Amino acid sequence: VMTAIWKCEIPVKTSEIARHIERDWTMSTIQALLARLEEKGYVSVVKEGRLKTYVPLISEEEYRNNAKGFIRDCIALQENIGLDVLVHGEFERNDMVEFFGENLSGYVFTIGGWVQSYGTRGVKPPIVFGDVKRKKSITTDYIRYANSLTDKDVKGMLTGPVTILNWSFPREDISTQEMMYQIGLAIREEVLELEAAGVRIIQIDEAALREKL
Repeated sequence: VMTAIWKCEIPVKTSEIARHIERDWTMSTIQALLARLEEKGYVSVVKEGRLKTYVPLISEEEYRNNAKGFIRDCIALQENIGLDVLVHGEFERNDMVEFFGENLSGYVFTIGGWVQSYGTRGVKPPIVFGDVKRKKSITTDYIRYANSLTDKDVKGMLTGPVTILNWSFPREDISTQEMMYQIGLAIREEVLELEAAGVRIIQIDEAALREKL
């Protein structure tokens, strides 16, 4: 959503943001993501009656530089304490399932659909509404940057397809198996791109592997 906003003249309407988003998201999904960006302080809202327009409070360059600064600090810390295999810190991510849902077609999101995950932790499970596909790179750019900072291996970190689906609200018009295959193929494409980028270790997290067995 921020990428779409950065392409527009400011202030920008929701309908204009939607035209610049290269995904088949519904307007309600875009509005939910805009509300989240406002909560995080990335955009401000200008109201004129019932009309809302949006102004970015951070530039694309500032955002990427901030993320890269966190990655540099994370890599340096791990090298200082003597770890052999490093991680980049996942500073660009929110929830381990929601993040991938945001980067795959076929998903929508709610504004206030919170559910308890465990303890006091709450999440907003994404909703599968269409065929799930990977349209572009999800994690490779930041992993490639992290690898450029060290001679040690920085592993790719992906959420597995079983966990993504088990922690989503599924479709009811197709089988669980078909949805799982769609998500699995999308994650496979990401794995292949990471391998092509020289990432030698890739961790696929399946925190919900035993659910629904």
